[in-house]
Amino acid sequence: MLSKRQLCSPLVAGILLVLPLVTIVADGLLQKLGDEGAPMAARALFDSVVHVALGCLAWAAVTVHRNFGRRFWWELSMAAAFSAGVDVDHFIAARSFALKDALHMPTPPPFHDISLSFLFFLVSLLQYCTNRGKRWQLRYHLLQMSTMLAVHLCRDAARRGLHVAYLVTIPPGEPFGLFPFFLPFFPLLTRAVLMLAETESSLGSWRTGDDECRAAGEDRKNSSVNPKISDCDAHLDDLSYQAMFY
Repeated sequence: MLSKRQLCSPLVAGILLVLPLVTIVADGLLQKLGDEGAPMAARALFDSVVHVALGCLAWAAVTVHRNFGRRFWWELSMAAAFSAGVDVDHFIAARSFALKDALHMPTPPPFHDISLSFLFFLVSLLQYCTNRGKRWQLRYHLLQMSTMLAVHLCRDAARRGLHVAYLVTIPPGEPFGLFPFFLPFFPLLTRAVLMLAETESSLGSWRTGDDECRAAGEDRKNSSVNPKISDCDAHLDDLSYQAMFY
């Protein structure tokens, strides 16, 4: 049974509450840069950095329960790449590498639609329900892509509106509307899905890695030689990674 404390611990809640704050402050600074006539390249770079920061924070909220091992940092790198990579569609749609062309288009670029995020999410769930023992990495990364895309688009929606199914655009509010406050919902939903999936798994619990490594740490105090200890972090990190959505 998944408890509320497991799902949203104080640390997770703190990270999630930071997301709207970062969005509002960063967008205010971005608007100020525009008013002061900052170069377009500088504003675009700042915008990408904010997207990366939000993506990393959102994914940290999903996986913060785990040891800060290689897998954790690899996943944050993937989150950063997904978060920044969404904006590649600006250049694809504009068929140009010029920032002026990419940022001033009459229609939204192809990846900037919230329907894609829900599509990735649903495909991941269907894969889990119909093919539980195979392709767990595909399901896991689809969930990560879904979360990063939703966070990216929700942040953009505060300034440009939210595009739905390539047909409807929900306009932004003034000055930022409610969109920034929806940001915590997406990583929290992903965290709940992964925790429920892992709870049913036979590979262990979310706390397995922490508990065993803590026990190994006690053994380290009592013995200078223990072959299991040297590989503890890496092995358990990989194990919990598979357990999340196996």
